Amino acid sequence: MNQYEFIYPVIDAKRTGANIKRECRKQGFTAKRLQHSLGLGAIQSIYDWFSGRTLPSLDNLLAISRLLGISMEKLIVCREESEEEVCCQIGFFQRVFTYWKGLFRISVYCQYCR
Repeated sequence: MNQYEFIYPVIDAKRTGANIKRECRKQGFTAKRLQHSLGLGAIQSIYDWFSGRTLPSLDNLLAISRLLGISMEKLIVCREESEEEVCCQIGFFQRVFTYWKGLFRISVYCQYCR
């Protein structure tokens, strides 16, 4: 049986929003222009993304990355907390690991929570 080690990444919404905002400004995309390009009804969503209150949907993130010519991976910023804090302090992740273990009959674990 194969064993896979997986550390669950957590997106830092504030830093991701700031990164999206910075990249938009570098390329001359205002919030209004981004709203129009994405076909959004309200500009407030864009401001929420820029401030990190919310994150764009996967569809919108893909559209933004293509508009800017940047991969989605470069727009997203993960938390800088240690993997131990991210994984062990949030019980949800342990439930996800347990689910994957049962579903695929493989060992998926956090290196800190074994």
